[in-house]
Amino acid sequence: MSMHCDRCILEDESRAELPLDAFLSDFLACDACTEAAAGPLALRLALDRLRQSAHSLRRTRSLLRQREKDLEAALEATAQYEARIENMERVYKQSTRELEPHVAVVEKQAETIRALSAPILEVGEGVVAMPIIGALDGERAALVTEALLARIHAQPARWVILDLTGLDEVDDTTAVAFLRVCAALRLLGARVVLCGLRSRVAQELVRLGADLSALQMLPTLRAALARCR
Repeated sequence: MSMHCDRCILEDESRAELPLDAFLSDFLACDACTEAAAGPLALRLALDRLRQSAHSLRRTRSLLRQREKDLEAALEATAQYEARIENMERVYKQSTRELEPHVAVVEKQAETIRALSAPILEVGEGVVAMPIIGALDGERAALVTEALLARIHAQPARWVILDLTGLDEVDDTTAVAFLRVCAALRLLGARVVLCGLRSRVAQELVRLGADLSALQMLPTLRAALARCR
């Protein structure tokens, strides 16, 4: 059946949604269509181009759908990741709040331990003593130095007795730090007395070539107290 189109179907946008077979049928049925009159070869070429375009469009649509799915999956994964981070932050804040009292207790205990590690006793008028018990490592030597210098600076004393009866051993670094604190105390105007020095510790100081000439050495704490008085 022949027909004459009031408007060319090639320019009619409403026919763009027609299936390919229906579009070609309408196209070939038009008596006045110059493209249809061009002959079978032209139609075959047009059909091939249409089929190629349709194939490209289908593949593009498929790729777009896959990209949409990938994007949705990525957005979902991102949302889950953000939710996990938010939960971790909430747990961290809660744990921090719960640990704050324990941290305060530990810090207070640490301060107590530091004070016990370097106790300073006022044993007479202008006389202070510090018993050193156990090992004197680098950290504890620094603590002893800081405590003594702070005490003598705040409350000057004429004599400082270092009781080494309980000192087990010293290494090179500790021995040097020990001699430095003695020198610093002398610079602050205090006279340093060492008592209870064990033979092993004395040998180590001698091996290091320590200059002990400016220090007074006494065998016991009783003798040191008597000397200071």
